[in-house]
Amino acid sequence: MFKHLHIVACSPRSGTTLLHEVMVTCFRIDKHYDHEIRFNLVSADDGQILLTKRPKDTMYMPSVLDDDPELYVIYVLRDPRDVIVSRHGKNKDMYYSNIRLWRELHETARQMYGHPRFLEIKYEDFVRNPNEVQEKIAAKFPWLEKIHAFSEYHE
Repeated sequence: MFKHLHIVACSPRSGTTLLHEVMVTCFRIDKHYDHEIRFNLVSADDGQILLTKRPKDTMYMPSVLDDDPELYVIYVLRDPRDVIVSRHGKNKDMYYSNIRLWRELHETARQMYGHPRFLEIKYEDFVRNPNEVQEKIAAKFPWLEKIHAFSEYHE
């Protein structure tokens, strides 16, 4: 069996790509995918730590989390005002989310609060105090091995 850590969110444009990149750099991660991928379309070797992300997979997590003892979820929560006005660098004329989607995904995520394999990270805390967020992640998932501080990611 492998440990699968999957990053989901309240919406696209919530910071999952940044968190994924920082975690791949600053924790020992055996396998990851460079792009978004559904949680159920991945594999890893026994004993490996797999990191994936897909913001909209939040909608599936409450029912899947209890069925898969090797699945762990990090939920990124970002202020909806920032999410709905965020634009992607590939197409600055297009918005990627809306308040309806943010509400639906956040309501779904709330169903997981208190689950032992679920952790909520606030995007604003992550960018303001990256090392504190890293310690929060490491405390929740003690099998993660820190190799660099989040604040040193860019180095």
